[in-house]
Amino acid sequence: MTPKYLLAKGRRARIALAVCAACCLSFPAAAEQEVPELLEPVGVKSDTAVAYIGEISQTTVYDAAVTPYVEELYFPIDGQVLELHVVIGQQVQAGDPLVTLDQEAQEERREELLDEIDNVRREGAYADTLAEIDLQILELELEQLSYASPVDETAIALKELEIENAQLALDLERELREMELSRMTEELAALESILAEGTLYAPFDGRILFGQLIEKGSGITAYDPILYLADDTRLSITADYISSSYTDSADAIYAWIGAEQYEVTPSPIDMTEYLSQVLAGEALTTTFNFVQMDGSIQPGMYAAICLVDKYVPDALLVPTNALFRDAGSQYVYEFVDGQRVRRPVETGVSTDWLTQITEGLEEGAVVYVSD
Repeated sequence: MTPKYLLAKGRRARIALAVCAACCLSFPAAAEQEVPELLEPVGVKSDTAVAYIGEISQTTVYDAAVTPYVEELYFPIDGQVLELHVVIGQQVQAGDPLVTLDQEAQEERREELLDEIDNVRREGAYADTLAEIDLQILELELEQLSYASPVDETAIALKELEIENAQLALDLERELREMELSRMTEELAALESILAEGTLYAPFDGRILFGQLIEKGSGITAYDPILYLADDTRLSITADYISSSYTDSADAIYAWIGAEQYEVTPSPIDMTEYLSQVLAGEALTTTFNFVQMDGSIQPGMYAAICLVDKYVPDALLVPTNALFRDAGSQYVYEFVDGQRVRRPVETGVSTDWLTQITEGLEEGAVVYVSD
């Protein structure tokens, strides 16, 4: 006995097969259809274009941004921060103090050296005076010996030797003192140079851009940048690194900022700085300078750097979508007496919109343009 469930299931299956058969009779299988050649609609004019003489070039666009001149500020000496005079974003003027180091120890040593130099000079002058008096006495004694009768040649010789030794001792003392004074003077000059470097001043009017997180007592390492000062009046354009071979070979370089176009020139690359950045793994950039600029340009604005290459001033041009290709050749369809005639062509510079025709077509030819 067949269960009702199986009878119902069999009926549904037969109905499905019938529907499939009907569909197959009404619509031929896609695999058996041939794709027909697309023809122009009757009574509808084809899209056309006229080959003409004009300018063409290839333009490569790079994302960039308007940036101010930025200078790294650092101390040439090690030290500890005594006072931080500015905050990030603050406007400063040239000569304003930015950071001061704690130099109490250097100040104390400077005062000690000044006292020591003064003492050496004062005591040396006193010692020189006494030595010169002793020499004068010896000279008088020698003079007396020369007047004695009879003259004692031995005593005179000994006295002359004594005078010579006293003079040599005085000269040596003076030389040693000058050497000591020279050493202390050099140390004093070095200390004063350090003390002069103990305050970091703004080298120009500008804006504190960013810096290290420093506060009173923070340690500072010589030549390690601690602040970055931006001059918003000296603007340039910065892009990711562009090889100099591209910029050097470009027929023209310009920048779009907003709706305005500006002529720019690439800034020469410092190879020492370039190599140091490469070795440090830093991101490389290329800087472009404005030939002329106006007050509408502000730091942070987006800029598009355009490198124009392969410029042809008098090329025969057709729309790029008028060009067709098959194995190893290119061609266009020229309208002749209302009929499309295939014309093999050679091409030159090509963009998304226009293509230069170097052979196979004449100026004024009307060509078919595909959608």
